[in-house]
Amino acid sequence: MSTVSANPTPAPSSEAGEVSALGEMLKTRNPAAWISLGLLIAVVVWFGWETIWRQLGMFSWTRKEDWGHSYIVPLVSVYFIWMHRKLFQAVPMRRFWPGTMLVVLGVMTYFYFHTMFSNHMFAGGALILIVAGLTLTLFGPRAFALAFFPIAFLGLGVTVAEAVMIQITFKLQNIAAIGANIMLNTVGVETRLQGNVLYPVNPFTNEDMEPLNVAQACSGMRMVIAFVALSVAVAFLSCREWWQRIAVVMLGVPVAIFMNVVRVAVLGIVSIWKPELAQGDAHMLIGMVLLVPAFFLFMGCVWVLKNMVREPAEAVS
Repeated sequence: MSTVSANPTPAPSSEAGEVSALGEMLKTRNPAAWISLGLLIAVVVWFGWETIWRQLGMFSWTRKEDWGHSYIVPLVSVYFIWMHRKLFQAVPMRRFWPGTMLVVLGVMTYFYFHTMFSNHMFAGGALILIVAGLTLTLFGPRAFALAFFPIAFLGLGVTVAEAVMIQITFKLQNIAAIGANIMLNTVGVETRLQGNVLYPVNPFTNEDMEPLNVAQACSGMRMVIAFVALSVAVAFLSCREWWQRIAVVMLGVPVAIFMNVVRVAVLGIVSIWKPELAQGDAHMLIGMVLLVPAFFLFMGCVWVLKNMVREPAEAVS
């Protein structure tokens, strides 16, 4: 008489074999998987080397106050993958050849905006499209779905075209000028606003001070871009609920604009004692210092959002 085992061993399936492929790449030394990953990185770096160098070696290095965060963006993407490595380990890795259509589209777009109609922003976007296409082709749809956020996040590290920046900064200039005018008058510094130029009056001598021109450098563009990148990173790294993620991302822009209004107002106040502090390197230093309270204000808003709804305690069995 035969007996049946209480815990029969399940028959191996093709799905189980697929699951081990990507998982073994992260756990051990799976040659095929690591070669695929190495091929992806090598192709993108070789193909887009000039665009990558222009971003990291030119724009981000020479204009750190505007695009210095581009050095951090890839690290956030890598950290996101590492943070969710167990999910990646459980995903089947398979070749998905239709993904080559994305690669071809990215290559054609890159050549057009790199050679025929030079535009760094669109060339950088095309390079990210190539990364997406290669990921889909080499690792399959399910792995691509998990990697979509860290790939898309790379777009926040690409320098925005000057024509687009001017359109955005002009509107932010108006907001900064109006807000700073209201704030300065509220704290007792009589100020007139004409266009985007503030004319404060020294409260101690009642004499006109040096006018403050809310130039493009004060428009908050650098702060908005940095805070959008920060808000997206925080939303996807620390928030579980989608409504929280959306709320955190939407907070980035208003917090950045508010702190830029504060920055312009502070420049107006400090210029009462030393007008030169509102110009040159001192102006830039004050802007950088105010990023610290802006960061804590933003993280405080995130803390409130995350604690608005508490998850119910697990039932005790």
